Amino acid sequence: MKMLVISNRNDFRIQSLINPLRGLMEIGVMREFSAEGLDSFAPDIVFTDDMQRAPDGFDLSKVNELPAFIDLLQYAEPVKESRYVSDFSYVGDIADFGNALPKLTQSGYNVKHFFSRPSGLSSYCGYVSHDKMCSIYHNAKACPIPAGDPGFRELDIIMADGNPMKYKDMPSFLLDAAKAADGKLFPKKFSRATITKNHTNFDRVADILEGLGHSAVAKKVRSNKPCDQ
Repeated sequence: MKMLVISNRNDFRIQSLINPLRGLMEIGVMREFSAEGLDSFAPDIVFTDDMQRAPDGFDLSKVNELPAFIDLLQYAEPVKESRYVSDFSYVGDIADFGNALPKLTQSGYNVKHFFSRPSGLSSYCGYVSHDKMCSIYHNAKACPIPAGDPGFRELDIIMADGNPMKYKDMPSFLLDAAKAADGKLFPKKFSRATITKNHTNFDRVADILEGLGHSAVAKKVRSNKPCDQ
């Protein structure tokens, strides 16, 4: 069986959905649509940004509409590591919070920031691979979540047994931070068991395959889902 991805987007969600299919089928990628390339590869399944030219495929614009999920194949159990211990840790662009994270640093909190490019925080800690994120979240008193976050970060924090602290506005954020520093635990959307049962990349891509009429492949994806998390 063959799958073809037609997209030039660098989207972690697309890669995460493809990961459970590796080893089950041959996977090809085209950055731009090519009728000749499509015919030559002769895929059974197509994930595409160009539904007009591949109408029987999965519309990748609908990735934005999928409920959040974790990538079980990149998940690593969190461990206690002194280098990750913090009051607050964030993986991403600090601009997602406006001036909130610098204010936490100015208030004397130990704020660790991980991202692919430097920030203005004195405790900027560089880039970190996905398998280290759970340990970062696990070793923080709380993990800030930007307003409007689609939910992927929250699931990762929950899987790390971390403390998700959602940003609403600056005043409430600073109040929540003070409470978190004193040990307050914030509500979690799901349990770890619920996430591993229903909200993984295996579940999402199996749902997509079923919608495309590939129930047998979807069943195999579900049967391959790691069950020891």
